[in-house]
Amino acid sequence: PAIARAAGSSGIVPLHVENQVISGRIVATTRYFPSVDGDAVIADLPTWLTAANTADPGTATASELWRATPPPAGVPLEIESQRAREQELSSDPLARGAVALLLVTAVVGLVLAAVGLLLTVLGDLRDERGALFDLSAQGSTPADLRRHVLVRAGTVGLVGLVAGLAAGAIVAALVVAVVTVSAGAENALPPLLLSFDWPLALAAIGALVTASAAAAAASVRRLR
Repeated sequence: PAIARAAGSSGIVPLHVENQVISGRIVATTRYFPSVDGDAVIADLPTWLTAANTADPGTATASELWRATPPPAGVPLEIESQRAREQELSSDPLARGAVALLLVTAVVGLVLAAVGLLLTVLGDLRDERGALFDLSAQGSTPADLRRHVLVRAGTVGLVGLVAGLAAGAIVAALVVAVVTVSAGAENALPPLLLSFDWPLALAAIGALVTASAAAAAASVRRLR
């Protein structure tokens, strides 16, 4: 983007090859490019080599090759394996420990939330027994009382779920920062992206729904 802005409205950028200048037209921009840190100009390789060597023969040669498989043995190349680097970062003990600790904390928080919801409903039934009796004396049917208790339990659960999602969003942002620092003590390039484990998230939501159902069933039994 910085080079594109410098080119101005014409979209023509001068590319220097030794003492020669080749004009290139910008057709798109990108913020990141593999193996390049900073500004870069990406061009079709045969077209660029033809233009550069025509302007100054022998000056433009490829200095880097990308391969999907390791090169043959004995080839005099300095090899940098992206797969090995990825494995090194993903197996970093500090990063894995931080993620495991946050996962355990999330599970414990989910269990405490379910227990808290159950205790809240049971506590309401005990503390609001007089109010429920008054509602019954005023003509409320048992179904009305059960609906009243279920709505209260659902409201508490919904508020807790919204607060949990907000807290989870904050923690998720911190997770990326922790993993970035622990993986290499430097800012990742390109930046790390947060990827949710949707099966695990759905399992957690299912556990919360199960706990809510258990609390509702307990409240109905108490009302009966």
